[in-house]
Order: sequence, then C-alpha cells, then structure tokens
Amino acid sequence: MIRRHTLCFLISVLASALCDKLLVILLDGFRWDYTEKYDLENFKKLYTDGARAGYLINVFPTFSFPNYYSLMTGLFSETHGITGNVMYDADRNESFILGYNTQSSNPHWWEAGEPVWITSVRQNKSSYMFYWPGCHVQIHGMRPTYCLPSQYRLPLENFRLALHQSLELLDNGTTELAAVYCEQPDLYGHDFGTESREIEEVLKELDQVIGRVMERVLHSGTVNLIIFSDHGMTNMDRSKVINITDVLTSEPNLYIYVYESGAVASIYVPNEVAADKVFDLLENFHPRMKVYRRLDLPERLHYKYGRYVAEITCVAELGWVILQPMDNLFPNETGTHGYDFREKDMRGIFYAMGPHFKPGASVSYLKAVDMYNLMCLILDLVPSANNGSLYRVKPLLNRISYK
Repeated sequence: MIRRHTLCFLISVLASALCDKLLVILLDGFRWDYTEKYDLENFKKLYTDGARAGYLINVFPTFSFPNYYSLMTGLFSETHGITGNVMYDADRNESFILGYNTQSSNPHWWEAGEPVWITSVRQNKSSYMFYWPGCHVQIHGMRPTYCLPSQYRLPLENFRLALHQSLELLDNGTTELAAVYCEQPDLYGHDFGTESREIEEVLKELDQVIGRVMERVLHSGTVNLIIFSDHGMTNMDRSKVINITDVLTSEPNLYIYVYESGAVASIYVPNEVAADKVFDLLENFHPRMKVYRRLDLPERLHYKYGRYVAEITCVAELGWVILQPMDNLFPNETGTHGYDFREKDMRGIFYAMGPHFKPGASVSYLKAVDMYNLMCLILDLVPSANNGSLYRVKPLLNRISYK
C-alpha cells in the first residue's frame, strides 16, 4: 500500500498545487512542556507522525498581540509595530487596547507588516480566517477572503466547528489557506494556573479535538497542518508584587498613560523632563524590576525601535507582577505571561504534519518569525521582506517542499 505522503509526492510531480494546502492552528498560551506534563496522547503522536520543534521562541514582549502578528508576518515586534496588547500613538492621541476599543481596528497600527492572509490574497489565492485576531482589519487596502472575527471566551465547541469547516473548505478546493484561533489554553492558564486540574482537563479535551484533525489531515493526503502558540504561561504569587503607583503619582504630570501591567509596564510621558524624572525615580526602585529608557532597551529584544514603544519600559523578573496607577490591584488571575522570551515558561510550541513534513523529524527550537516563510513556502507564495529564516525549518521538510 502506497503511503499517503508518497502518494502526494507523486501527485505533485503532475500537479504540485494539490499539496499547497495549509491549515494553521494557533493555541493561545499553550506552553512548550504541556504535552509531556499532561501526557497529551495525540500531541505525542506528532512526535512520530509529524514534525516538531522542542520549543518555539516568541518575540518580546511575550504578550498575545505582538506574537499574533509576528507569527503571521515573520517580523519582530519593533518592525511590524504591534509592540503590546495596549499601546499609545502620541501623534494621533489614540490608543490600541486589546479587545476594548474600535481604534485598534484602524489600519495604521497594522500596516508596517503584511500577514500571510494578505500575502495570499495579493497573490491571487484565498485565505479563510476563523476567530483570528486582526483578520477583520483592512491592511494595505485588502482583507482575507473570509474573516470570522475574534470573540472572547468562546467555548471549545466553536473551535471544533471552525476546524471542521476549515477542513471542508480545504478538501473541496475552496481555499488553500485556513487558519483557526483557539483561546482556551490561555484562558485556563490565566484563570487557574499551569498546575491546575482545570488546565489539565481543557488540554485533554483539546487533545481529543486535535486527534480528530490529525486523522482528517492524514486521510486527505494533500493538507498540511501547522500548530503553534504565541507564548507560554507562568504562575503568579501575591507575595511578588512591585507597585509603582505611589512613585508615579508623587507629583502631577509625570505620565500620560501607563499601559500593560504584570510582566511589563509601558510609561508614556509628556516630555523629556518627565521622562528623566520617572527614570530617576524608578531606576533602583526594586531589585526584581529593570527600568529602561527606550533606546537603552537591549538590542536582542528587537523591540526598542517600535513606533509605539513608550519612553520608559519596566520589565519584571519571571513571576513578579508590576502594579501601576491605571491597574493598581493584584490581578484576579493565577497565571500570566509577557516576560523575557529567554524564560523557559514563556516558550511556545510548534508541531506540523502533512506532505511537506518528514514524519518523526525534529529540531531543538524554531522562532516565531520563521513561521511566515514556512507558510509561504507551503502555499507557494513569494514572501514579503521579513526577519525569519527557513534555515532552522529545513530539517523538518520533505523533498516536496523544494519543488
């Protein structure tokens, strides 16, 4: 009996486009070690039936929106411009606030990058996006072929139905690219922490859903599957608090906004005098928090040149929580993220299977910015300029990928 991967390769010699189909799944907050930690049977099958990375290095800050966009554009956060879940544009006196304001849908926040769903449409292919953050925004005058906008706290059943619809669209030739977003690992990680019965239960349920997707991908023989996450998760401790509220309210007009909280605090100031004062007040405020002027942020973070990066950035050590005037109560959560991507708890996942991938292949790590080039390769698209590389991905790829 001819293996499906082999059959797809033979078919591709005559009609390579038959294998240029891709289902992308983003599992928000799925930490790199959850598969082993909770003995997730179907994810473990990807060790042999698919290809994988030991972990995925996401971009700084390890919040959701910067990484949603880095995964899909191949750009660091400073390059694509989405440098936080909450940002301020001083020129427009406008704020980007995750899930809360219509200003976040204005194209100017998004147009420093080109996500793969736009690359696909621009090159006369289709893209169907389900619950994908940002897919509703007009970017460079274009939108995906279809966008089901993101919604907060949807049940897992919606995710399952979106996957079913995506596979139907791929199998019947309606689209080459379908992408589905799932919020559950992040929700349960925040609400209950990484050691909880609740996170284990939802991950086990998610594992069953992924198992059914894998069966359909194998049966299709022409669909490629990529699963990744935007960041990891760590537990919070109420004894590890850095409250900068009193300092920032010690005199008037020290700040315009202080956005983000927890791992990072972004302090937008009215002028250079205020920036100097704030930095002097906070520089040695707490041994578990580093404070940076914008241009002094480490180059390795690929963050400081972002258009909407605040003049002062505070970064806490793993597990420590920064409280600030606009959000000065300890979060009603058990888990959090946003810390330096070098922290193990912030690492994400990468799994893949299908005709473009070698079953059983693995690499020690990949980077979030590598995903865009990989998706473009599978979809036979010419990628826009980006910060990623296929070099780290090549050990996972089948010969069909070099047609």
